[in-house]
Amino acid sequence: MVPPPKIALSQNNGARARVCYEQVLAIDPARTSARVGLGWAALVSRDAVGAARIWRPLIGQTNDPPTLERMAQLFAALGDRSGETQARAALARMGGVR
Repeated sequence: MVPPPKIALSQNNGARARVCYEQVLAIDPARTSARVGLGWAALVSRDAVGAARIWRPLIGQTNDPPTLERMAQLFAALGDRSGETQARAALARMGGVR
């Protein structure tokens, strides 16, 4: 049995989390939370470029301050100043990290 994806992420098991999120997306491809989770799975798997590619179109749809902060850090590390600016702006609209 595959554990829930958040458990897999907390265990730094990006591959297992990816499988879980992909199963959710097979049922509901528009589910933003699963797409964000897929980005986290890529990040945990040390695929920063893959995480950025997944997260970039989700900046405006993300409503989790810690995720937006991590997005901003990731985009900054990869030299994507526009992505970083957008993520920080979304975070500021939410009042910052809680």
